[in-house]
Amino acid sequence: MTYYTNIIEYYDILFPVEPARVDYVERNGKGPQRVLEVGCATGCLSKALRDRGHQVVGVDVDSAILDKAMEKAAEGLEFKLSDPLKLDRVLEGEVFDQILCLDNYLAHLPNEMAVRHFLLHARELLKPEGVLTLHLVNYSKLMREGITELPTIEREGVVLKRKNCLEQQGMECYMELHVDGRLVDTRSNMPLFPVKATQMEALLQESGFGEIRMYGDFEGELEVQDSVYVVFRAVAVA
Repeated sequence: MTYYTNIIEYYDILFPVEPARVDYVERNGKGPQRVLEVGCATGCLSKALRDRGHQVVGVDVDSAILDKAMEKAAEGLEFKLSDPLKLDRVLEGEVFDQILCLDNYLAHLPNEMAVRHFLLHARELLKPEGVLTLHLVNYSKLMREGITELPTIEREGVVLKRKNCLEQQGMECYMELHVDGRLVDTRSNMPLFPVKATQMEALLQESGFGEIRMYGDFEGELEVQDSVYVVFRAVAVA
């Protein structure tokens, strides 16, 4: 799960904090929250939440990208290196009001068993009635409509193009990075587990979550069928 290591230099340009994400987290709870961000990358969202008064722990499996996040560490904001399937070891004894796993991070797990394993550990780390938020590519829509390219990201002369190809064993992602009109990097054969919305809903239920909601964006305004992404909000059953 080190697929973005090669774009660390441009990561904060390509993926700036979306205010809607911060507002979404704050709607999920009253007052300061203890938040875990799984797949925190360079830590921009974690820092934005900390700046709003929340206590945040960010974890990522990529040591190089986590080094960038460490530069943002401060009181109330810490970062830890962890495989998403070993959170129970790294965070033993800790509990959270909310857990975030965004930007299709979960799709980099190898199979359904691994996703279920992650969800079970997430449930254990949440307080009763705590909220888990997942943000994934809407693979149901992509497969149904034959969509292969995700929206191109273009900011400040940096362009990231991504294409998904369905393979026998799942899906693979191909990526191109352009800077000031020049191709500077390509990545291919990045395996993905294209979990569909109905499949994820069932896995969440099996893992001890209820009140499952699906949205097309963090504002809750876009219908799932109209979006290439889907946001899952699930509550840990007491």
